[in-house]
Amino acid sequence: MILAVPSPLVQRYIRLCNKEGIEIAGIEYVRDAWGHRYTYDINGTTNYNQTLGARIGVDGMGEVARYLRRTATPARRRRRIAS
Repeated sequence: MILAVPSPLVQRYIRLCNKEGIEIAGIEYVRDAWGHRYTYDINGTTNYNQTLGARIGVDGMGEVARYLRRTATPARRRRRIAS
């Protein structure tokens, strides 16, 4: 998948997450009538939007599960427990 260059705000969020060691997050903001954006929440357990995921071709929860499996059990032999 090819992603466009993130907006300056998204770039700032990415830098913040990198600096703080946050690898998975959902970041929420609101925009006022004058276009100013205010970040009000950074979630370690995001409120995943399944409709958006389907539209862009990403299974967000599946990606999180794969990431956790890779990072939580790097040295253990992995086995499938369900099909």
